[in-house]
Amino acid sequence: MFDTLCSLCNTISITQVVIFCNTYQKVESLTNNMRLKAFNVSIMHEKMDQIQRQSTLYNFCSGTSPVLITTHLLAQTIDVQVSLVINYDLPLNHEHFIRWIDRSCGFGRKGVVVNFIAKDNKLAMRAIRPFFNTHVIKIKNPTHTSLIQPIADYMNQTSSQPATIPKEPTIHNNDGAQLATNHCNRSCDNQPDQLDEYC
Repeated sequence: MFDTLCSLCNTISITQVVIFCNTYQKVESLTNNMRLKAFNVSIMHEKMDQIQRQSTLYNFCSGTSPVLITTHLLAQTIDVQVSLVINYDLPLNHEHFIRWIDRSCGFGRKGVVVNFIAKDNKLAMRAIRPFFNTHVIKIKNPTHTSLIQPIADYMNQTSSQPATIPKEPTIHNNDGAQLATNHCNRSCDNQPDQLDEYC
């Protein structure tokens, strides 16, 4: 999953990305690993004090650090809207899922949510799918191009033509985990139009 995340962040041309994990330990581990790969990332979680959080959020919103890795803390307490949200961990419940995708697709915004789905998350994904009335497409033998490029193309197009939503891409993670993408054109009634894709 980590290599796929790095490939995705390297390929897209977008100014701000929020990556969510379920625990602060995972946030710290992922942050350290991405920094070792020379990514400029910020970190924010519930173990940080208010001054640290405010400094992190300022750096992210000002563009000093284009990637923010956090837990559900951000989605619960701070109103930050971005075009791309990556759920490195699948949210633990429906409420968190709604809150997390709202960072990308709330209040009529168009955005993309990428969900990394590990083998032990399959049951959780099956529970979420009917709740959001999502559509699932199974893909066999995906290539790197089929995995990363469709998301990058969509994000690059969205950044210059925000009113256009192209055909949803075919996405799968070929390193043993899975991805689901939500392409949201969300209205104020909080009913997203989304597509989840994985094997």
